[in-house]
Amino acid sequence: MSLPPTMRLERKHPSVYDVFAVIGWYRRYFRLDPQDGGRRLSAVFDGVQTDCIVYLNGEKVAEHQDGHMGFVVDITGKVRFDGDNVLAVRVSNLDEPLTPPGKPRTQLGFLTFGGIYRGVSSG
Repeated sequence: MSLPPTMRLERKHPSVYDVFAVIGWYRRYFRLDPQDGGRRLSAVFDGVQTDCIVYLNGEKVAEHQDGHMGFVVDITGKVRFDGDNVLAVRVSNLDEPLTPPGKPRTQLGFLTFGGIYRGVSSG
């Protein structure tokens, strides 16, 4: 799967630290072979910046805060074998005091990007 390198808005005169502060969505449609019905199925995210909620077929299946650590979402028992599935990820890179680095981006002294910025695979 090919993903954009980052969620970003290009502005004519950007505020340097706010230019990458957005909420974005990713969606992946897929079908599974019914023979995989007895296996444990998971989605492996290597890096999502910063806070995200993962949905499968409209049902929230996971939340993750922290843009640096990967995480695994178990989708066993939640996937459909008789039709299409959609995995949707809502990603927020807005300031969140409870998620590292824990202070407003204007106080960081460096830029933080947003989005799925590392690989996503099945496990």
